[in-house]
Amino acid sequence: MADQELGFAGMLAAGVDPRDAYQRIRVACAEPLVRAVLAELRRTPEGRAALDYSRARWAAYGFPPPWEETPALGGDAMTTPGDDWIGPVDRCPLGERCEACGGTRELDVATYDTPVGVFCATACGPCIDQGTAPPVRGWATACERVGAHCEHLGIDLDQMAAIRHAERDQEETE
Repeated sequence: MADQELGFAGMLAAGVDPRDAYQRIRVACAEPLVRAVLAELRRTPEGRAALDYSRARWAAYGFPPPWEETPALGGDAMTTPGDDWIGPVDRCPLGERCEACGGTRELDVATYDTPVGVFCATACGPCIDQGTAPPVRGWATACERVGAHCEHLGIDLDQMAAIRHAERDQEETE
């Protein structure tokens, strides 16, 4: 039986590293049939409740849901897509104006790193390209924004801190 057929818990029980198991599940979630099932689940209250339950279970392992995609964003201030587990997800709100410059064109959701964690914000293409971050005035505002982004990810502040710690450890070994 292939590891992927075991599911995440089965792979962990079989001794597969959790990050490897997560990546295998994430690849499976990109399959058209799985994407269609996920789209159907998002259509009903019961399906959304099942996805929310699954999101909470993934968060318990310190992972975001493997079906949520992170859009590619440029700029030095933003986190990067791919293995970035705390970058933008489809639950991050897209505002009507860039939070850095006030522009209304080429808007996207980007994430920004602060000493207390990562937060999401609406940003325009030029600000993303230049790495221009929206202003965050004070620790209270930073904590509030980071907490809101944690809710979008389905994790808590402790889980974000653990993910950031693991990312820093990985950067140090590279």
